[in-house]
Amino acid sequence: MSIHGDAPIALVTGGSRGIGRATAELLLNEGYDLHVTYRNRSDVAQGLGALGESLGRRVTLHKLEASSLEDQDRFLKELAGVRFNTLIFNAGMIEFEDFSDYDEAIWVRTLETNLSSILRFSVRLQNALVDGGSIVMVSSTDGYVGSYASMAYAASKAALINLTRSLACNYGARNIRVNAVAPGWISTDMTTEGSSDSASVTPLGRDGTPQEVANVIGFLASPRASFVTGATIVVDGGYTSSDPIMLNESRQFQASKLGEKP
Repeated sequence: MSIHGDAPIALVTGGSRGIGRATAELLLNEGYDLHVTYRNRSDVAQGLGALGESLGRRVTLHKLEASSLEDQDRFLKELAGVRFNTLIFNAGMIEFEDFSDYDEAIWVRTLETNLSSILRFSVRLQNALVDGGSIVMVSSTDGYVGSYASMAYAASKAALINLTRSLACNYGARNIRVNAVAPGWISTDMTTEGSSDSASVTPLGRDGTPQEVANVIGFLASPRASFVTGATIVVDGGYTSSDPIMLNESRQFQASKLGEKP
């Protein structure tokens, strides 16, 4: 295996599956060495290490429970001495809530995992990030709307969009760009299978794939986005552009012209 000492190095949190896995694979194919975190699927994470080896790239795996301050501190110690070109913060969690019997522990866990840990890593790794580097956050279109049963998740993703802007302000003097993506309905294991008609109200007529989000992350992390910072790019197939009530009205109108039931 040939490891090139001058290869760029990226951190990808939550990189063993879904959007994180697709992003890790993209970066490996672009010549990065990686540090990748996983929560509990060590077998899946090790598969990513095998892919890196086949490409002549180094993949270092880190088990991380992002809701734990103790785990965060241990993880940061493991990164001592590493110089990163790119930080990709993808790890996240969602738990559904019963508003009538609200469990505040869900709020605490979710905000720590999806927001506070990212702030902590962004601040404490600032001297490990090379000038001219980049940071990319994975937010969500849920951060733009209110929620019923996942208020903590939506709030954390909304705050992450603002944190992206604030970090862009603070990192700008070093020519370090900080951006985010806000995926819509993407086919991953975090998607609630069978519970949504998202494809039917998405202009492109389908849910997205992790690779399609990874492509945008890869762009934001690269010099091709050299004058883009503080931005959040929505990757949702037009989902947030569509009003489902207006869509239903349109379908009813078209059906009435044809003399059909909508």
